[in-house]
Amino acid sequence: YKDLLAVEIYGDSLCEGKELRIKSNVVCGVNGYKYFWSGPNNFTSNDTNVYLSKAKYINSGWYYLKVTMNDLEATDSVFVQVYSKPNIYFEPQEPVTICEGDSVTIKAKSDCTITAYKWSDGSIKESILVKNTGYYAVLITDSNGCTNVDSVLVNVSPNPIVKILALGNPEFCLGDSVTLKATPEDLASYLWSDGSTEKTITVKE
Repeated sequence: YKDLLAVEIYGDSLCEGKELRIKSNVVCGVNGYKYFWSGPNNFTSNDTNVYLSKAKYINSGWYYLKVTMNDLEATDSVFVQVYSKPNIYFEPQEPVTICEGDSVTIKAKSDCTITAYKWSDGSIKESILVKNTGYYAVLITDSNGCTNVDSVLVNVSPNPIVKILALGNPEFCLGDSVTLKATPEDLASYLWSDGSTEKTITVKE
């Protein structure tokens, strides 16, 4: 009587966020059989097939199906692996700030083996050279075929507009002097042509 009822189930490994489907195929000469599914994280179901609209990594594992009809029973199992999305992190890390006229190389990295890159500017390399302010997004694909997307913000700071003020008459007699002041006064550092690093210098020539 064992040949009167047989079951096979099929399930493919997939990436996180995709549809998880495990299909059953029951061979039976009559109707009236019942389904008893069990799986990871106390999963149970009495449906014909297993369907999860958005699979997660915790849904990985063995799925078992028992089909019964009167005194007949058939079982089968399948292992399904749900791969996590590849993590993305950037070098350098945010916030990325460069000076006007400079550039920075942004590199997309992951703890997975990446097989493909696609940046928002069309580049397909691991890194891009950035000169302008804006968000730069990258779509990566790992060796399991799973994808993820993230973006990094780059800010371009304008260069300071420096002016030198003469605190006195810049035309003076031999032996006199004039004080020169650099503005704005809140800059991080100053370097005059004579080597001074102060905000003001006194010149006699």
